Amino acid sequence: MTAEFDDVARWTAEAVELLGERHAIPAACRGSASPAALAWLGEACEFSPGATLLDVGAG
Repeated sequence: MTAEFDDVARWTAEAVELLGERHAIPAACRGSASPAALAWLGEACEFSPGATLLDVGAG
């Protein structure tokens, strides 16, 4: 659990910080999610840069 929810999450956040915001959606899509689908959802919900989201998990 520590590796998945602490280490990997921290590494992902550090990578996005280093690479820039345009890499945030692809970084968040590791696993079965789709970058295109998440981009569509973000646009449809009219999220703006800096918006805070809560990931409740998808199984």
